[in-house]
Amino acid sequence: MRATFSFLIAAAPIITLQGQTLDMGNAPTIGSTWSYISCGPVVLAGTGEGQVWDASGAVSNAAPESMAYIDPMSSAVGGEFPNAEVALQYGASVTYYSVEEDGLYVLGSYQANLPITSIFTDPLRQFIFPAVLNDSWSDEYSGSYTYNGEAVSQEGEMSCTVSGLGDLVLPWGTVENVLRLDITEVYTEQGLGNTFEMSRTLTEFYRPGLGTYVARAYAATTEMNGQPGQSGQGFLYLPEAALVGIGDARERAIGMEVFPNPATDRATVVYAANGVGTIDLYDASGKLVLQRPAPLTSGLASATLDLHGLPAGVYTVRVQSRDGDRGNIRLAVDR
Repeated sequence: MRATFSFLIAAAPIITLQGQTLDMGNAPTIGSTWSYISCGPVVLAGTGEGQVWDASGAVSNAAPESMAYIDPMSSAVGGEFPNAEVALQYGASVTYYSVEEDGLYVLGSYQANLPITSIFTDPLRQFIFPAVLNDSWSDEYSGSYTYNGEAVSQEGEMSCTVSGLGDLVLPWGTVENVLRLDITEVYTEQGLGNTFEMSRTLTEFYRPGLGTYVARAYAATTEMNGQPGQSGQGFLYLPEAALVGIGDARERAIGMEVFPNPATDRATVVYAANGVGTIDLYDASGKLVLQRPAPLTSGLASATLDLHGLPAGVYTVRVQSRDGDRGNIRLAVDR
């Protein structure tokens, strides 16, 4: 199935099915491990649909960087994060995540070499689910940790934009149909008589159904008490073997659209029905509020959702097949 395509239904206007979605299929899972090839900086310009980002000239300049997603309770301080569902172990650092219907949240971290446990009293919503091309979001977060008996405060803000859809050319070949995320983050620590600041930019490439990024370009700078500190930049990418068994994203995502959007009493869902079994509607908390069967046919199909009795808000419409493929789109309900 094409990533995006247009069609005409009855008197409806031409609309575009959004088939490439960053959703819970991109959330990390316990037991997955990834090893990235580390390279010097690579410039990957170009946003919008139909891009080709060429990183074929990336040259490895360091040992591979490995990370593993583990059971939070298996870590030294897992009990401090009762809501964590998965944790990322990277060197001496462990970061704790909560996977929700509306996004991926960072709850805090543990640095075994210091050791310190940082708990975010206001977690960071790193991703929104679902997210499609041109979506953007930002979130502030805050927390603290104790070091040598003194409290250190933490605060920051991350902003993300799904800025592109296209093909990523790596030294070993081309990864088709990836979503590009442009991310900026600012972070400040205050305590022990010091102020530490960090700024970084990330460009990450995601493939639907893969619980990590395919590649990441990064640049970061730091300051301590207003004086320049360490800085760095580079490029990481997965080897070809890591993508074996991950189907073509064009075949994994279900293209869909909903109109009118915003809606009041009814909304029509149009989708590429290839063994589709159900249409589900979730509220902002992730609660299933409506479910209806969908035709198990091939080609294009439509279904009407009765929104009477639902409060105003933003909902997620999910179309899911018997094989587990799915598509998501946001629907605003007005009252």
